[in-house]
Amino acid sequence: MSFNIIDLVKGQIGDQLLGQMGSLLGDESTKASSAMDSIIPSLLGGITSTASTTQGADSLFNAVQDQDDSLLDNIGSMLDGGQASSVIDNGNSLLGTLLGSGALGKLVGAVSGFTGVSKSGSSSLMGMLAPIVIGALKRKVLGDGLNAGTLASLLGSQKSNIAAAMPQGLGDQLNSSGFLSSLPSADSVSDAFGGIGATASNAADGVSNVAGGVGDAVGNVAGNVGDAVGNAAGNVGDAVSNVADNVGDAAGNAVDTVTDGAKQGGSMFRWLLPLIVLALLGWLAFKFLVGGGTEVSTTGAADAVTETTAEVKDAASSAVSTATETATETATETATEAASDMKDKASDAVSAMTEMADISPEAIGEKLTGIFGSTTEALSGITDTESATAALPKLGEIGTNLSGVTDMMEKLPDAARGPIAKMASESMGGLEPIMNNVMSLPGVGKILEPVLGPIMETLQSFGG
Repeated sequence: MSFNIIDLVKGQIGDQLLGQMGSLLGDESTKASSAMDSIIPSLLGGITSTASTTQGADSLFNAVQDQDDSLLDNIGSMLDGGQASSVIDNGNSLLGTLLGSGALGKLVGAVSGFTGVSKSGSSSLMGMLAPIVIGALKRKVLGDGLNAGTLASLLGSQKSNIAAAMPQGLGDQLNSSGFLSSLPSADSVSDAFGGIGATASNAADGVSNVAGGVGDAVGNVAGNVGDAVGNAAGNVGDAVSNVADNVGDAAGNAVDTVTDGAKQGGSMFRWLLPLIVLALLGWLAFKFLVGGGTEVSTTGAADAVTETTAEVKDAASSAVSTATETATETATETATEAASDMKDKASDAVSAMTEMADISPEAIGEKLTGIFGSTTEALSGITDTESATAALPKLGEIGTNLSGVTDMMEKLPDAARGPIAKMASESMGGLEPIMNNVMSLPGVGKILEPVLGPIMETLQSFGG
C-alpha cells in the first residue's frame, strides 16, 4: 500500500481524542469532526508550500526535530489534565512560525467561514492539531532517515493526496480569504489544493476581456448608426435648400442624396427617408403650381418658392429628427440585448476553454513520455543509499508533474484513453525491471518507497 500523509496524521487521532477536542469547543462540539477534516489538509498544504523553498524546508525540518513526538501518546491526558491552553498556544505559535502570522489568521477565517465553527474554536482546533501533524512528521523522518531536502520531496509527492482530502469548496474559500496568496510559495500550495487561484483568476480575466470587447462593439454600432442618421439629416437639409435655386435639380439631388444616406443608416432608412423627401417635394410642386398658374409673375413665383422652401426645410428637419431618435433608440436597444446575450455566451465559452485547455491524448502522451524518461534516468543513477538519497528531490519533482497529468487524464473521455494506456503499459514493461533492481539494493528500498511507491502505482494505473 502506498504512503498517504493524510492517513498518517489521521491515524494519530482516535475517537476518544476527537471527543476530547470536541468537548473543548463547548456548544460547537458536534462540528469538531468536520472541522478537523478541513484543517488537516489545509495545514499540510500550507506546510508543503513552506517546504518548497530552501529556507522554508530548513525551518520545517528544525521544527520537526524540536517537536516532542511523545506528545502523540499522551495528548489526550494533557487536554483533560488542564494543559489544553498550553497545548493550543504552543501549537498556534508553531504554526505562526511556519506559515506566518498573517497566513495563519486568514486560514482561521477561511476554516471558520467554511465549517461554521467560530474563529476562536477554529483557532483552538488548529493549535491542538499542530503538534499532532508535526509529531507525525517527526516519526516519519526518524523512521525513514529523512533530512530537510528529502522531507520537502516527500511532501511534494503528496500534493495529490492532500488535494483529494480537501472537502469540496474549501479550496475556493482558502483562495478568496487570501490564505493561498499569503504563503511563501503560492504556486506550490495552489497545486496542493487542486490548482485553484491562478486558473480562476485567468478565467475571470478572459471573461472580462470578452465582455469589454462586446461593450466596445456595441458602442461602435450605436455610434455608426448615429453618424449615418446625422449624415442623412444633413444631406436632406442641403438638398431641400437647393430647391430655392432650381426646383427640378433639387428634386433629383435630394432623392439621390437621401438614398445614399439611407444605405448607411440601415434597412429602415432605405424606404423611410426617400418617401419623406418625395412627399415633401410633391408638396413643394403643389404649392408652386397653385400659386397663380401662368399668370403668376416671376417675382411672385420666386417669393412663393422662397416661402415654400423654408416650410419644406422645417418639415424635413422635424421628420428627420423624429426618424433619427426612433432609429437610434431601436438600434441601441437591439445592440444592448445582443451584447448581453454575447457576453453570457462568451462567459460560457471561456469557462469551457479554460477547463479543456491543453487536454488531449497527444498532450498527455507527450507528458507521460517525459515522466517515464525522467524516472528511468533517475533510477539508473542509483547504486547505493547515498545516491538514492540524492535522487529523492528529482523523484519528488516527477511526482508533482505526474499529479498534473493525472488531473488531465481524469478529464479525458474514456474513448480517447486507449493509445495512452498502450503507451503506458509498454513503458512500464521497461521501467519495472530497473525499479526492481534498484529497490533490491541494501537500504535503498526503505529510502525510496515513500516517494517512488506512489509514482509507480500511478504510472501502473495509466496502463489499465
